[in-house]
Amino acid sequence: MGNSLGTIIRELRTEKRLTQEELADGICSSVSVSRIENGSQMPSAAMLEKLLDRLGTSSYQICDVYYRNERQQHFEELADEAAKALSRGDVQYAKSMLESIGAFAAEDAAGRQVTEFLRGTIMLEEEFPGASAVLEKALACTKPDLDPCSFRRQLLTSTEANILEVLSVANYKEGNRSRAILIARELLEALKYHRSKLRSYGLLRMNTAVNLSFYLVAEGNGRGALELADETRAWAISNAELALMPELEFARAKALASCNRIEDALHIIGAIVPYLRLIGRERLAGQAREFATKLSTTDSPELNK
Repeated sequence: MGNSLGTIIRELRTEKRLTQEELADGICSSVSVSRIENGSQMPSAAMLEKLLDRLGTSSYQICDVYYRNERQQHFEELADEAAKALSRGDVQYAKSMLESIGAFAAEDAAGRQVTEFLRGTIMLEEEFPGASAVLEKALACTKPDLDPCSFRRQLLTSTEANILEVLSVANYKEGNRSRAILIARELLEALKYHRSKLRSYGLLRMNTAVNLSFYLVAEGNGRGALELADETRAWAISNAELALMPELEFARAKALASCNRIEDALHIIGAIVPYLRLIGRERLAGQAREFATKLSTTDSPELNK
């Protein structure tokens, strides 16, 4: 149900299978009903009571619906602000949004899931222990029976998929490396199974592939990491999903270096660092330069631009 008086009246009228003329009969003109529904006219208190009576509700009930819808909308706005803050690394602002969400927390499972997801992600960013437990609690809000290590044929909402991606990172940072790799592998297969055209799923597929590639390099499987990065790169290019290409290229560089292809790795770093600096991604650019410094003792003009 929508969050405006006109929308609520229109939806209640539709549920009752009444035309605008039938709702208006003996109360006002059908033109007035049309204007009320599209938000261009506010009914008087007396007219509203008569319309609501015909719709089988009351002003008290309609205000309650309106109030709950307004709260839900505000909750979603705050949650979106918190998520954006986390994506740009502004943990303190995300924490302030999470505190504000407490006063508007949704009562449904999806709302509780978003709140716990944000809480767990903030804990992970601040390196507090127990982030994975909070993320699993978030996942259980809508998928209580899902096994995080075996779910590739499960259909996932974008929120559930994002929780699993962050859960993989949390497990890896907590030392549960084999579990982290299993979760990331399952999530990649699940995202392929979805075949969704939504951009959020494409971005998540790339991010998961980047993380899994890093895990595999750290575990000594450079060849597997390179195969994964090359496969994901081909998919990203064919689907014009290029937003996370710098991260993916960095992952390819690490995989190449792990396979003793140092010159190829340095070539990639030399190409992505100027681009990262151009778009304001100084943090990742710095990580790439630091990695390149470890690979070579000679200064590269490309890397020091």
